[in-house]
Amino acid sequence: MMPRRDFGGPPREDTRDLTGAPVVAVLGYQGEHRMHEIQAGMVLQRVLLRAADLGLATAMYSQPIEVPAVRERLRLALRRPYAPQLVLRFGYAPTTCYTNRRPVSDVIDR
Repeated sequence: MMPRRDFGGPPREDTRDLTGAPVVAVLGYQGEHRMHEIQAGMVLQRVLLRAADLGLATAMYSQPIEVPAVRERLRLALRRPYAPQLVLRFGYAPTTCYTNRRPVSDVIDR
């Protein structure tokens, strides 16, 4: 189970709580070469774009991967030959207001 962090305050009525049955994915690659890392990054890009297209919110968890002993336990639990690279959680979140963005002309100089 991957419980959400408690930031205090009243519970929110407008979120669908997936704490009891979260949708979690583990991303890894099959090999030890730099090209495998690049391919994993491209897969991550496609997964995140597809999730956004489906209206899903995503959260990336690198903490389980950063501790070698935990990473190894996760690898063994998944029965994979290579270490996992990232843990992802998918769910639904309320739509919030968008932040103001600078005009493209302010950030691109031709």
